[in-house]
Order: sequence, then structure tokens, then C-alpha cells
Amino acid sequence: MPHQIPARPDGWQPRSSAVDTIVGHYRAAVAAEGKPDGSGELAALLLLAVVVGGGLWIYTGSVVLATVVPLVLAGGGALVVLGSQRPTSLPADVDVFASRGGAGTLPAGYLVSPGVWDLGMRQRTASVAGTHLQAAAQLCREYPGSVNGLLEFVARIDAVTDSRGAEGQPRVEQLVRAGAAALAGDGPAPARPARARPVSPGPQPPIFHQQSRMPGTTTQMHVSVGRR
Repeated sequence: MPHQIPARPDGWQPRSSAVDTIVGHYRAAVAAEGKPDGSGELAALLLLAVVVGGGLWIYTGSVVLATVVPLVLAGGGALVVLGSQRPTSLPADVDVFASRGGAGTLPAGYLVSPGVWDLGMRQRTASVAGTHLQAAAQLCREYPGSVNGLLEFVARIDAVTDSRGAEGQPRVEQLVRAGAAALAGDGPAPARPARARPVSPGPQPPIFHQQSRMPGTTTQMHVSVGRR
């Protein structure tokens, strides 16, 4: 079941120019693919204005009236047409990072990034337990690997952590404490996390084939997530 995007109490967000460039590219591609240009409606308005103007000139003989009225009608209609256009939203099951291994291959910090949540991260975390997702959100800033690695790390921590814990302590807090200790080397670490792989533009998913390729697609862009 899809989850809501997890939040951190400190509001921290990852920063990576490489990932941000890819995200911006795909959002622009979706907007360009689905947004109507309104050219048909505007052409119909222009034709209607010409007909109305010609009729007024024939029946009234007033050039001013035959010019002003159609212009007002056409201008108002154009505003309505342009104002009613809305970009097409992203498909519910889209993962724009699928050709690179999926959104789970992004650096762990992107687990809490709204910018990628509807681009594949929601689908990646749909089968993750809620407690694991919340704990992973608290550990994502310190974890040096990918989102996939972080979620696996939390699952292994859950398996080796006593579920009773401290009396009255929520399970998420137990997992965060145990995970932080493991990352700091003060607790049992299931396995040393592997660092996230570099992210490169790569080939586009089928939905975006009509768009031009990004500049520099042969150059691999290394991702470094800023910490604040």
C-alpha cells in the first residue's frame, strides 16, 4: 500500500544538482507531452470574431462597432481558453529512474525528498513496513548508501533488535537508536552499507521518447548529497 512521504523533525532535505537536473528534465517532459496548446480553440475564436465583425458591419455600417465588439469577444474567449489549460499530471505508476535501476538507487537522503516522491519513490516504498519507512527517514541523512540499501539496513536492524526494547519506547524510536549506533560503530551492524552508485542521465523511459535527449548523456554525473 502506498505511503505518505515520510518527514524528518528537522526538515532536512538532500541536495544534488545531478538528481535535480534529471527531475527537472522529466517534469518538463511530462508537461510538454500533456499540456494542450489551445491552438484549435483560438483559431475557432478568430473565425467567430471575423464572422461577428462582418455581420455587424453589414447590419450597422459602423466600422468601429464591427471592430471593437469582435476584439472584446475574442480577447475574453482567449483568456478563458488559456486559463482553463492544466498540465497533465504524472502517471500514478511512473518511475522515471527505472532505466537506471529504479528510484531506490538514489542516495538515501532522497527517501524524504518531495521532488522524487511521485517520480518512483512512492512505488519503491509501497511494500515497506510503516515503522521501517519512518525509521529510515530518520537515518537517511547519516546513511552513506542508496535508498535500497537503507531500507534493507533498517530491515536487518529490526531483525536483530529486541522488540521489547525500553519500556514504553515506540518501535520506530528503537530502530532509529539501534541504527544510529550501528552506523556509528557502537552497535551490531548487519553489514557495511555500500555507497550509492553514480547517477547518469541514461536512456529515457518510453513515456519520454518524444523528448530530445539531455545534453551530456555520455558523461556520468556523480551525486554528492549536501548535508545541512
